[in-house]
Amino acid sequence: MCRSAIRSVLLFAGLAGSLLPAAIRADDAPESAPLIDLVISRAEASIRIRLTAAANQLPWREHVDRAQSKLSEVLFRQLDGDGNGELSPDEGKNIPNPQTLTIGQQNSDVYVAFNFRVLDENSDGMATADELHHYLAYFAGSPVMVNRVKEQQRPSVGNLFDRLDADGNEKLTRDECRNQTELWKLDADGNGVLTGIEIQPSVPTSGEQEFVAKPIGEKQIPVSLVFEQPGETGPDFICELTLADESGNDEISPNGETGIVTREGFKLTSVSESKPFDVKAAERNPHTLLITIDSHVFEIRMAPSSFRYDVQLQQAVRRQFDSAADPETKSVSRPADLPQPLKNLFPVADRDRDGTVTPDEISLCLDSYLAAHLAAEATRLRITVFPESRDVSAVADRNLDGKISRRETEELVDHLFGPDDVRESISPGELAGITRIVVQRGPFLTVDAGQMISDLGPSWFYRADRNRDGDLDRGEFLGNAAQFAQIDVDGNGWIDLDEAVAADGQLNVTPANAAEANGNPATDARPSEGSP
Repeated sequence: MCRSAIRSVLLFAGLAGSLLPAAIRADDAPESAPLIDLVISRAEASIRIRLTAAANQLPWREHVDRAQSKLSEVLFRQLDGDGNGELSPDEGKNIPNPQTLTIGQQNSDVYVAFNFRVLDENSDGMATADELHHYLAYFAGSPVMVNRVKEQQRPSVGNLFDRLDADGNEKLTRDECRNQTELWKLDADGNGVLTGIEIQPSVPTSGEQEFVAKPIGEKQIPVSLVFEQPGETGPDFICELTLADESGNDEISPNGETGIVTREGFKLTSVSESKPFDVKAAERNPHTLLITIDSHVFEIRMAPSSFRYDVQLQQAVRRQFDSAADPETKSVSRPADLPQPLKNLFPVADRDRDGTVTPDEISLCLDSYLAAHLAAEATRLRITVFPESRDVSAVADRNLDGKISRRETEELVDHLFGPDDVRESISPGELAGITRIVVQRGPFLTVDAGQMISDLGPSWFYRADRNRDGDLDRGEFLGNAAQFAQIDVDGNGWIDLDEAVAADGQLNVTPANAAEANGNPATDARPSEGSP
């Protein structure tokens, strides 16, 4: 199947220095086709950052077109049972509904009326491969989606500033950030994760909990962010994403190249001589870019793709097929009684149109059509914007799950003060505004912003993370100490999401061999791959 295609990891890398080099000219700008413009405004001034992307050395939109062409080509072959090079109305009605090929809709039907006349563009009573391609492309939608999280949708972490401010003087020092003994006494269930309920102090009232807002010092000038389609107005910066695709599919990769393409990177280029306000750019880590405009920080982060989507979907279909198969023939009939997504795939898999799907037919369908469908889904980009925050809790909550983990609190000093900050303390009014922007490549396991990052990672990583804090400590990891040390590259005592992603692609650490190395059978350690 196309597991490696869905395991493409989107990484920012290669940005050095804190100021954008003035020597870069507009002639040096990347040639990738523009996707969308980020327009950041403050008072009457604004800057425009144009987002471009490339994959396998192709502009992103061309990469999308190739994946869509591959999908329509594979689907056409599956549907054209008589091999005459055209689809009849009976063959065309078997086009599957992509909405029923999602993990979240396995147990529900989605009814969409199919009109063959929409597929048959020239109204000759038959549909060609080109007509199928146009039909699928029309319903595929834009390759770039923008999603804004409303303030009320963001999980509340509680007032971490007051919990760390031991002397109550409204100033948080480096030492107070590091001294977390009292803070972790709030961890009532002892799971190594602090929730908003645990952090927020109880207020003796008649019934409802009360929250008191504190002044944040001088009034801040609001900063706004909007997305626009690239037009005649030129950008001030070009932000180019170079995305690696591990599909190894020479029909999608350029020049017939196969194998894993590892050329990944990030490049921010200044293409305008003058700026309306001071702009700085720096790396937080290889996957996060910080763009500081005066005192406001825009944190642009690349999140990994949903590693487990293809495995779960494939195994869900195979489990459904095995459960419905006749014990003697090993084949499946009576599609009306089948659950989703097998029910949706049944007419595609039944190539000879005899009303029965054999094990060979379902395997061919999974390896061809479903693989192409997932590869096409992997060409979708989702940009999620979180509302502006001006509090310590937002700085600490790196994976945006509304909880605070031990690793997040131990790294708080570095994130709050920064390497160049000489201050020994910080007050609420001195906290910079932070707007977080998360870019992720499809397919998407969830639309819940609170789980966007915390619900990611290779299956062995996700299954072992018992307290769901987004990290593995030594007690959670199912391998031995040597394996843990090998994956924990920074040596901080936790395997984080980025380290897990890197290990999954480089170190051959799987659920089975990690568990066996620790003396625990993998089947005892966690549910099988793809279990709900």
